Amino acid sequence: MSAGADSDSGAVLERAGLRATPRRRQVFEELARESGAVTAQALWSRLRARECSSVGLATVYRTLALLHDCGVIDVLPEQGGELRYRVCGEAHHHHLVCSRCDR
Repeated sequence: MSAGADSDSGAVLERAGLRATPRRRQVFEELARESGAVTAQALWSRLRARECSSVGLATVYRTLALLHDCGVIDVLPEQGGELRYRVCGEAHHHHLVCSRCDR
C-alpha cells in the first residue's frame, strides 16, 4: 500500500467507517510507508521527524487502536509484550514470527 498511501488514506479510513481527520491520515500514511511492522513509539518518532510535531504519542496510540478495531491494520505482539503495527491486505493471511529473533 505504500505507493499510493497519501492519496488513498482518506478513502481507506472512510471505508472503515472512520472520519478521515488530519491526524488519523498522518498516522495511517506513515504506517503505510513501512515495509514491515513498527512500534507506536517508532511511528511517533518518524512523524515528529517529518515535522508533524503536533501529533502526540497518545494520539498515535489511540489512532492505532482505532484502526485495529476497525480492521484497517494488524497488530503483532512481540515476546516482550511490545506491540508492532502494520497495514495488511484484506485477504486472510498468517504472520509468522521467529521465536529466537522476533523477526
